[in-house]
Amino acid sequence: MSEFLVICDYLGVTPQEFFATETANPILIREITEKLHSFNDEDLQLLLAVINRMNR
Repeated sequence: MSEFLVICDYLGVTPQEFFATETANPILIREITEKLHSFNDEDLQLLLAVINRMNR
């Protein structure tokens, strides 16, 4: 198990991200999610509107 954790650390992913086959780029998703924590409510609403528009 310790070797697996070293591999995850080397790759820059968490064990959960390592096995997340449904996510195309888990590192990028994590980075985006971390940055969202600093957004205020207005910015989050705006970003959600942009995402919804792009998801049509």
